[in-house]
Amino acid sequence: MNQSIRASTKEFFHHWGSYVLLVLTMSLALEWLVIPLARFLTEYVLKVGRIPYLTITNLPTILISHPFVTLGLLAVVFLILIALFWQFSFLLYGISLIQKEGSLKPMALIRYSVKEIFHLPKSTFFYFLIYGFLILPFANFFFQSVLLSKIKIPDFVLTFLIAKPLFAVLIFLFFLAMGYLGLRSLYFLPNLILQKQPARQAFFNSWQKSKGHLIKVFFRLFWLNLLTAILTIVVIFCLYLLQLGLDQLPSYWPLAGATVNLGIMEIATQLITLWAMVVFFQMILPPKILLPQLGTTTKKHRFPTRVLAGGVIFFITIAVMIYNALFLTGAMTTLPLTISHRGVNGANGVQNTIPAMADTLKEKPDYIEMDIHETADQQFVVMHDENLSALAGVNKTPHELTLAQLTALTVRENGHKAKIASFDDYLSYANQHKQKLLIEIKTTPHDSPVMLKNFIKKYQATILKNQHRIHSLDYRVITGLKAQAPNLFVSFILPYNFVYPNTKANAYTMEQTTLDNNFIMHAQALRKQVYIWTVNNSTEMDSLFFMDVDGIITDDLSTLNAEIRSFKDSPSYADRLLLYVTQLASWNNQEN
Repeated sequence: MNQSIRASTKEFFHHWGSYVLLVLTMSLALEWLVIPLARFLTEYVLKVGRIPYLTITNLPTILISHPFVTLGLLAVVFLILIALFWQFSFLLYGISLIQKEGSLKPMALIRYSVKEIFHLPKSTFFYFLIYGFLILPFANFFFQSVLLSKIKIPDFVLTFLIAKPLFAVLIFLFFLAMGYLGLRSLYFLPNLILQKQPARQAFFNSWQKSKGHLIKVFFRLFWLNLLTAILTIVVIFCLYLLQLGLDQLPSYWPLAGATVNLGIMEIATQLITLWAMVVFFQMILPPKILLPQLGTTTKKHRFPTRVLAGGVIFFITIAVMIYNALFLTGAMTTLPLTISHRGVNGANGVQNTIPAMADTLKEKPDYIEMDIHETADQQFVVMHDENLSALAGVNKTPHELTLAQLTALTVRENGHKAKIASFDDYLSYANQHKQKLLIEIKTTPHDSPVMLKNFIKKYQATILKNQHRIHSLDYRVITGLKAQAPNLFVSFILPYNFVYPNTKANAYTMEQTTLDNNFIMHAQALRKQVYIWTVNNSTEMDSLFFMDVDGIITDDLSTLNAEIRSFKDSPSYADRLLLYVTQLASWNNQEN
């Protein structure tokens, strides 16, 4: 083990109680004050501006057409930036004081760190913004913050970019450059906060200090990350093996053992994460620190701090044990609807075609999700793409051709071929086989003014009779359907979750990357459903079971059904421990 990591580890265990209280105080301040305030202010600003939702599809319009709302949102962003700066300051001061004095008073530290923010020059926040852009993606291995939970690139965007060689190379070079700049500016915040250096000087000194030491610093961080992963895996693996043995015992022993083992797993993994964060911060602390006098305690009073930390952990453990028992018995889990994305199961056919649907029906999905476009003669064709080049080899859009012309074309994908289907034929086939559809209404600027009216007039009765559902990325479709056909079940597709929307939709179809538990709880409180797209990984499927989503849209229906069968067949408690690890990884990704 690296000598500096070994020394920091010894210091961490010497003052573990103080570190637990430090991070717990910080987390409570963020979770109970900062996050609710930022969420309330964002919702209030949107409500005053009469904007029902905020996502990447309408963000440019808001920035251009709603200047007062834009100012309000920028004020919220500035608040979050200040809170993030405070979080860094609180941790740096706290870890420094614990290292030097052995203990601290968290509430006094909160007051001091908040007071210090108001003494900083305004230019500091500009430099901090640059610093955050450079260092936070790199430091995320060791620094977690709920304030950064929305800073994510949606999976569908990243997948699209990586699939193109040029973009993939550019993304790699971008992150390589950010990693280099991040290492060079690693000491900026310690210089700024602990040594009271002006922002520009703090950046310059960090650049000078890291000169010629990049490889050494990189490998220190690499070893720390590797050790964190190894320790976590060892803890999980040992508890899994222990539970395998306990599962062979009769009566209540397997459940009792699993409840305890899961509690140990939760506490151990959190302590490992805390250890990694403390070691990381100690790596970047400057040798000379201007520490505040906050009434710190002496070493002989360290024992009460450990008792307090131990008491906090004890009460948290009791609450966790109760949750664990419910979790392990499956009492808190509702299995989701299975929804086939574009009517396929893997590579079993061409998307959005009747032959593919016919084969997918073998897996008995709850819903088949499919897409429709308006044609030149104001009919509806089953097609996802706005251009026919990729599937049909014709450089035309659906609105440029009549339904007869479109249905004469052959589409090819995954080694299969089929004719383009009219919505009437696709809907009729689904009705004959009692298969429910989730119909996505695609829109373009070229749609006729009566498109939605024609759709409602022609299909409302059969959609209601056969219990089909509708969703759309276009909010005008949502409002139009709820105004003209209020009995239809309509879901609004959100490719990015900034804040919970205020709409009349019956459900929300969420891209999985920015989904969080708060969104789901808010939707449940309002009796609205949440569908997630597009989930093709078994690990992600398992985590969503425990998030209590209402439906999972997938390209791999067979895997989703297999995961559901495995869960329903009452897997061993050892397997449920591994399912929890999946859920924990999902939560940590949301908070990073």
